[in-house]
Amino acid sequence: MKILLTGFEPFGDLEVNPSQAILERITDGHTLCNLHEINTVILPVRFDSAGARIKKTIQEFKPDAILSLGLSDGSDSITLERKAKNLKQDVDVLNTKNINGPKLILLGRPISYKSTLPLERIYRSLMDRNIPVTMSDDAGKYICNYVFYLACHQIKLLKNSGKAGFIHVPLMSEQILESTSDVPSLPLSLMVNAIESCIEIIITSFRL
Repeated sequence: MKILLTGFEPFGDLEVNPSQAILERITDGHTLCNLHEINTVILPVRFDSAGARIKKTIQEFKPDAILSLGLSDGSDSITLERKAKNLKQDVDVLNTKNINGPKLILLGRPISYKSTLPLERIYRSLMDRNIPVTMSDDAGKYICNYVFYLACHQIKLLKNSGKAGFIHVPLMSEQILESTSDVPSLPLSLMVNAIESCIEIIITSFRL
């Protein structure tokens, strides 16, 4: 089985992006990587370059499943995104003063795509393991939603019954200073376990 995992590079004042740290930890030591063909891509936090990179990767790798991760600063849980909207806020995330109104990501395409990952099973599994988890119908209008939408669109074009979805993760507890200890976060090890569980459920769903 071919699985594509994506995360993002650090941006702004962030020295480490949790989405990247999680994927690096998984690919360094998880047995699933020995049993399945797993491709990990760390995307730039730029609309055009991130979009071009994920489109090219999907076309060349032709994954059976895509799981994309991104940071939700201020969240205190693993957030399962139900849908990607065909909207993007035309803003350079490294220069937030340059903000224009939302635009369509792709003209003439669906207003939204639903995640095709087994979200209900993932949600129940994480709840059973006492891992904070929530469902969301709003992945935003920025780079995370943009990548989510393009991934769903590209995997649909493959016509291989592939699955695609997006999960937001909070900041890592390890990167929170004592002076800002009230900032929501989760330990890296807990988030790695959560995403490993998600991958295992996605793989199992192809056998049902």
